[in-house]
Amino acid sequence: MQTNYKKGRSFEYRVKKILEKQGFYVIRSAGSHGAFDLIAIKRNILYLYQLKKNKYFKIKEVSIKQYYKLKEEKKLETNCVYKIKDILFQQFVVYSDNRKIIFKKI
Repeated sequence: MQTNYKKGRSFEYRVKKILEKQGFYVIRSAGSHGAFDLIAIKRNILYLYQLKKNKYFKIKEVSIKQYYKLKEEKKLETNCVYKIKDILFQQFVVYSDNRKIIFKKI
């Protein structure tokens, strides 16, 4: 039986492969437990991705300072995607819906 970590890692690699096939250079931020799971670059534009295994999540807009305060206090919600409002890059959430991978700009 796969653990949640292994399922999440497997999903990250699937999405990474999709992005690479589209011409992105992709970095998986494994083990960092930061705000983003994948960081991709294409044509000098930086894209930031948060991945969720299903479509049942909410989006909260926070500053980077608020995000790291929540993280430090262990108050990050697992079913939540955090849109970091003081980052000027394109941010996306990627999730699975009936085996279909969905990319949604946030």
